[in-house]
Amino acid sequence: MCGKRPANDCVEETSTRSILFESENSCFVKTLTKKLYSVTIPKELAIAEGLVRKKTVKLQDPAGRSWIVKLRVHKSPYLRFDMTKGWAKCCRANQISQGDTIVFEFVKPSGEIKHRTLGMTNVTN
Repeated sequence: MCGKRPANDCVEETSTRSILFESENSCFVKTLTKKLYSVTIPKELAIAEGLVRKKTVKLQDPAGRSWIVKLRVHKSPYLRFDMTKGWAKCCRANQISQGDTIVFEFVKPSGEIKHRTLGMTNVTN
């Protein structure tokens, strides 16, 4: 996970290699499991980005297409932030599937979350 500092380096260790993504913005990296209907945002990052009271977030793909995604905040037994309704549509539109590694970048001042697929498992020749 990246912190909030200039030229953030998001590094995700995978079974075969390390993936590096540099950004001026806060970001986090997720390798998607079989649960494609939601993505959990790291708690510390969600709090730092002001998501505690938000009901939705706007996701943007590399082509500039956007999706409004529901943000579900679980308050008990512990604080957790999940992107839910709308995430599966974004996955289908971008051919994101189980095992893909995605970088989520919080863009200021718009508050959008841009996503990029760094590693894909279902690549065909």
